[in-house]
Amino acid sequence: MASRGIFPNVYAYSIVVDSLCKEGKVKQAQAVVAIMIEKGIEPNVVTFNALMDGYCLRGNMTQAEQVFRLMVRRGSMLNVRSCNILINGFAKKKQIDRAYKVFKGMTDMDLTADTITYNTLINAFYKAWRIEEAENLFSKMQVATNIPVFKPIIL
Repeated sequence: MASRGIFPNVYAYSIVVDSLCKEGKVKQAQAVVAIMIEKGIEPNVVTFNALMDGYCLRGNMTQAEQVFRLMVRRGSMLNVRSCNILINGFAKKKQIDRAYKVFKGMTDMDLTADTITYNTLINAFYKAWRIEEAENLFSKMQVATNIPVFKPIIL
């Protein structure tokens, strides 16, 4: 590609980062991000979300949280998907209070939780047998969203 004057941009690199992370190759993905920065290509929210999701998929919440904090420091880097990735990662590790803390912090970042955010937390609360908290959050979701929602059924 380079011989033809075609060079990868942030979107091409982000696809590579995402693919590596989904394959469990988070260290290689981190190396690709480092190469991007070396070449003067600034990673974007998609790049960082992919990296954060890769860490979450591997259960490495410390690294995922570091990526999240880096995004917060960069200001406009965060979106609802960023929060959902971290919330889901904490929920899967049964760290529900930490997931809920991210949810509560969304308003400070001018982000509005979506149904994915609510459903992830409600599901985590139910799985932890924190039924009252799940019910309260479900009620808040009904008020906050205009999308029809359904209660999860515990068998």
